[in-house]
Amino acid sequence: MEVDLQSLREIAATNYIRAVEEAYGENGLQALRRLTPALDLIHEQLAYEMIAGGLTVACPLEATNVLRPDLQGSKLSIDQLAGRVDGAAVLQLLADGSVGTLPLDTTPSSLSDSAVVYHFDGADHFVVGGELIDVPNPTTFPSIWGIPTFFDLGQALEHYRDALALRCRCPELQAMWFDPESRWILQNKPEDQMQLSLHVFLVSSLRAHQRIEVRREQPAGGRRPPDIKVTWSMTNRLAFVEVKWMGASVHATEHRISWRPDEREANKGASQLVKYLDENAAEAPGYQTMGFLVVFDARREGVDVDAELTREQAVHFVDRDVVYDPDYTEQRHDFAEPLRMYIYPSAPSA
Repeated sequence: MEVDLQSLREIAATNYIRAVEEAYGENGLQALRRLTPALDLIHEQLAYEMIAGGLTVACPLEATNVLRPDLQGSKLSIDQLAGRVDGAAVLQLLADGSVGTLPLDTTPSSLSDSAVVYHFDGADHFVVGGELIDVPNPTTFPSIWGIPTFFDLGQALEHYRDALALRCRCPELQAMWFDPESRWILQNKPEDQMQLSLHVFLVSSLRAHQRIEVRREQPAGGRRPPDIKVTWSMTNRLAFVEVKWMGASVHATEHRISWRPDEREANKGASQLVKYLDENAAEAPGYQTMGFLVVFDARREGVDVDAELTREQAVHFVDRDVVYDPDYTEQRHDFAEPLRMYIYPSAPSA
């Protein structure tokens, strides 16, 4: 479904236009007219899913004014922002359409005496007279100034986790079991089936954009590529999806368990994903790239070939989340919250 953001912005505009006019008069309206087209361009460059620390953009009431002396030497074109902003930004819109960067501890309210100030902190606001004015948002997206990309992918992965993976509700996941009647033990090398299942789902479910390419194992600078790469056309957005799994799998030729990956494998996947992101940042600094770690969890307590499990053993790990050390979600702006996809056994009791 194509999203007509321009029409939605027009619906939302009445609220903040009135507030700006009452506070600043005609100068404020002129500043707002300069600011709102710039917000389109800035959000094109900066994925709002990657600015968890906030984004502030101030447009002076007098176009040629410089709001802070420390703007000198920090002038950037808007298309340079993707490679310069790391999780947060405070910007002044300059008269020539470029931007100047301000210290991140600059508060939006401190700029609002002499500028129309936009502030994003997970939602759109204008700062008028030191007060946040909410921008009505009739969409489910975080902002009306940008098409969702990583936001949509994150929602799609959560839906896949809850609607398909949890109860093995797709042919690819059903085919990965050594014992499909109980779902306690995986086939040898089940990751191919997991990747295939997730790839098929994303191809059919990511639609809120002109064109989205979802491809498996595309090179990203290193020898071993990410499992899935998602590219949004007409944008600077890329996503890498790394797939790992935990549980027990049988040997390829012998009647025994050959591998039991656990939380260490999930942590290994996180480290691999960081490597892909760092390599891509060095080779393609103009892109906004987000990493998603998907961990299929088929762990069963006491599982072995020919063993009979109690219900408690079969679902022992249902609520056992993975502990990540280090926690890259806290350290980086480009690492999404990892998704553990627990898979229920089909026969949880002996």
